[in-house]
Amino acid sequence: MVWAAISSKGIIGSFFREQMIGAAKYLGIMGEFVEIHYASEDHWNASWFLQDGARRHRNPVLFDFLSEPFNDRIIAFDYDKHTGSGMVLPPYSPDLTPCDFLLWGCLKDLVYRQTPQIIGELKHHISTACETIPSDTSVRVSEQFCLRLRHVVAANGGNFEKIVV
Repeated sequence: MVWAAISSKGIIGSFFREQMIGAAKYLGIMGEFVEIHYASEDHWNASWFLQDGARRHRNPVLFDFLSEPFNDRIIAFDYDKHTGSGMVLPPYSPDLTPCDFLLWGCLKDLVYRQTPQIIGELKHHISTACETIPSDTSVRVSEQFCLRLRHVVAANGGNFEKIVV
């Protein structure tokens, strides 16, 4: 399993785990994410955290952990039920998140050009691919994400077709 994130500042990660990831292990990844990449930075006041709706991503311990650095600027399934704040991730919206509409496909294209044969090579190619995605791509993806959110609001949380830029 590989975990990574994308922000307007670039790709964050990659974090690897070779075993099944339950809620406790996912919380450990989130702890590494916060400690390594944000411990000394002061941009928490403007950052929002968005995650998909995987069951292990929806538990009270994780929500409590994320509430501290993000001050309830969280978009996630069930977060609002636990905290009474934040935003609900619209259901059935896999193309809404930047990781889903860009990062995973981009990484797959970059990694499999190399045809890795063993796990070590695969990890190396994933890490290298994360480092080679240009920073202006991250900026454009963040802008597209904001545009997608405006479309969700305009559609009152419903479906919408194509976004023309």
